[in-house]
Amino acid sequence: MLRRRAAAIACALALSISAANAKDIRPRAWCGWWMRHHLGVSDLRGNLARWWAHFGSNAHGPAVGALVVWPHHVGIITGKKDNGWIIKSGNDGHRVRERVRSVRGAIAFRWPDRWASND
Repeated sequence: MLRRRAAAIACALALSISAANAKDIRPRAWCGWWMRHHLGVSDLRGNLARWWAHFGSNAHGPAVGALVVWPHHVGIITGKKDNGWIIKSGNDGHRVRERVRSVRGAIAFRWPDRWASND
């Protein structure tokens, strides 16, 4: 009896974990989804790039470690070169990529601190 109950609980737990993971399928535009996973943010609204414009705290401009948010893309600044900022992001050429980019057109720069997150 106890074994059967334990098996039923384990089965229910496995199904609920599968259902939770099924809701977190990588969307077609997946830069926000990648950032959520990179930073450990569970809020599914973070799949939308623009959502990151209010995440964390204001960085008041580009800086290494800050998130850069464009209307349809989000990345994290990992360095600086003479010709621009080095930015790592998902769905950049259909893959995770780190490259020099201009921050022209960015709508926000945010520090991804855990205490100010909206999660």
